[in-house]
Amino acid sequence: MKHFFFISLCFLFSNFYQLCAQDFIIKNLQVDIQLEEDATILVTEKFDVFFNERRRGIFREIPFRFKTETGESIGTRISNIKVPNQQSKITRKNGIVNIRIGNPNRYITGNQYYEISYQVDQPVLQLDNRTELLWNMAAHNWEVPTENFSYTFTMPNDFVMPDTDMKVLSGRVNAEETGITSIKKVGRVISGESSRPLQPGEGVTLALNFPKDYFDLSQSTSADQTDNRNDRGFRSTGDSSRKEDRGFWLVGLIGGIFAWFYKKYGRNKHVANIRATYYPPEGMSAPEVGTFYDYQANTRDLVSLLPKWGQEGLIEVNSLPNEKGERDMYFIKKNEVSATAPDYEKTMFNGLFRENTQVFLTDLKEKYYQELHKAKSQVKKEVSDPRLYDSKAKKYFHSPWNLVIGILLIPLAIILMIKFKAIFTGIIMIVLGIVLIVVKFLRPKLSEEGLQLHHRLEALKIFLEDPDPEKIDELMKDNPNYLDFIFPYVVAFGLDKTWDVAMQKSSHMAYSPHWYIYHDNLGHKSSGTFSDFTTNFNVATIQSVFTSAPASAGGSGGSSFGGGSSGGGFGGGGGGSW
Repeated sequence: MKHFFFISLCFLFSNFYQLCAQDFIIKNLQVDIQLEEDATILVTEKFDVFFNERRRGIFREIPFRFKTETGESIGTRISNIKVPNQQSKITRKNGIVNIRIGNPNRYITGNQYYEISYQVDQPVLQLDNRTELLWNMAAHNWEVPTENFSYTFTMPNDFVMPDTDMKVLSGRVNAEETGITSIKKVGRVISGESSRPLQPGEGVTLALNFPKDYFDLSQSTSADQTDNRNDRGFRSTGDSSRKEDRGFWLVGLIGGIFAWFYKKYGRNKHVANIRATYYPPEGMSAPEVGTFYDYQANTRDLVSLLPKWGQEGLIEVNSLPNEKGERDMYFIKKNEVSATAPDYEKTMFNGLFRENTQVFLTDLKEKYYQELHKAKSQVKKEVSDPRLYDSKAKKYFHSPWNLVIGILLIPLAIILMIKFKAIFTGIIMIVLGIVLIVVKFLRPKLSEEGLQLHHRLEALKIFLEDPDPEKIDELMKDNPNYLDFIFPYVVAFGLDKTWDVAMQKSSHMAYSPHWYIYHDNLGHKSSGTFSDFTTNFNVATIQSVFTSAPASAGGSGGSSFGGGSSGGGFGGGGGGSW
């Protein structure tokens, strides 16, 4: 009885901990797929979700462009997207359909039910002796676990399918585990369910081989091909004579007026003399400084969190030799990140130690890119305070309408050049369209408050680019931890190499951070020398690992059944809450 009580208590505690660790969890996911004779599939995804925190709803991302293992780019069309009984917004960008479900003005908690249905045109690969279908039924890039997963796959007609032509692969991307999710075929229906919860980053891929002539692919004309024909087909009016190009001066005048107004009202004036400063603004972290400075969330901005965490005693960075004579870097978690830390910092820290309290840098290869991408969006939001930007300039030069007009100008210019032979007008319109698009994504004009902040960061960057050794000595006397404190900002500004050179010329070349541990070939530990630290804490190497992603991330198409793996097919993607 005592054992039963103890086991029950552990079970309840583990579930409670998992529940609290996420803002929501997927209690049940049922996926029903109907295969048509022309290889079109009709997909219905049913979600039972429990929200621990107040959220508006969920979003689902489904890729429709992929690369095969041979590097060939392929795509399919996703249409007839329906979300019954829910408010939704559907967008398409960078080869991904994003389905956002929920009311932006209403927060919800507790149990919720969502259903998504859509049609996919011919997500199959025609090979020499067969037609292959790989479909990622449970997406790999969900931010939360799925407690229960089940599926049905209904074929248009029954036929004898050997077991070797029928697999369901589960786990992380590129995994080939076949025991996690069951598979059985009864008549036209293939079905199964998972034997355990699917963790974040795990998914389920159905891999089927059909006879080469099983589908009538001639019945369906690719919508993409139809769209392309419509985009390129211009109906002749019978008048192909060359028309005089008289409109270029008007378009040029409009472009010139826009350029004049942008130069006068859309940009900040350059300041020649900036007062020197040696500290960042109070309360502004290195990632925020780097992102605000150049209006981009760069990978190095997030890498600067590593020395920040070291200085704060959250992590320890170790460097030790491996069997190849090279050096490996690994991180040890010493303390938890603060509950009041910004979202981007929590995302990076919790992702770094997701599976263990000790992690090698090499183990993060092709596994950390999702956390990095999410954190970039979060840090960009963190520095998007409207008070820092000129509201009028942002309204007139960075409005979404500028982007729409810029995009529309380009095909309109092509029509004018082809149909009306207005070559000069068309060229000027294309240039104007590109300018509108580029300006839309440039940094908006800063307000007076934002300009003062940027000047201060500019002054700090100038000092860090070529620090005066005597000034460093003076700063160290006032603050012995100055080098530890300022190094994250050095990384965020991308000045780690020039900083290394400057330090080697100063009286502090023996400096090595207290959070960096050097292991020599005999296994002895020390803080190492400054040369050891700068050689082994290589920001470029860390950036390369953090940004690396598997070729099949997001559901890339596999080129052969024998090489099939979890995540290696059409569909997939992921989702989260908002």
